[in-house]
Amino acid sequence: MLDGGPLVLPDGGTRLTRFLYAGDLAHTLARLVAGATPRQAAYNLAQPEAVTLREFLERVARAAKVEPRFVDASWEECREAGLDEAFSPYAGAWSSILDPSRAASEWGFLGTRLDDYLPRAVQWHLDHRPARSHAGYAQRAHERELAARLAGAAR
Repeated sequence: MLDGGPLVLPDGGTRLTRFLYAGDLAHTLARLVAGATPRQAAYNLAQPEAVTLREFLERVARAAKVEPRFVDASWEECREAGLDEAFSPYAGAWSSILDPSRAASEWGFLGTRLDDYLPRAVQWHLDHRPARSHAGYAQRAHERELAARLAGAAR
């Protein structure tokens, strides 16, 4: 979004996403170190609400004070344009939407709501931009070409 070009949203950005706030992870690790014992060996620790990728990116844009521009595409169109899942890392198959309610009921884990942590997280990333971009950004030129082609076809 910061480069001013539109973002291609695979499947229109309809995939549900759910994230884990780093502060919640730190708190959970501290509980474990202190001797807290969960009933199960594995839990999904995540924010309580699930949002679509489009909604997540709209919230990121608001926090970054930029105007997002999206172009919807199918995964087939993305692959035909030479894009793999790395170009849109939150749209890929990894982004499972496992329910964190068991962690809440069995262990008392309550994830921080997206609106409570996202503005701070976005600001931190704006203030601490890495010297090198995410590996998926290497595909940005192909993404922008696809966006231009799809936007032109929609007219």
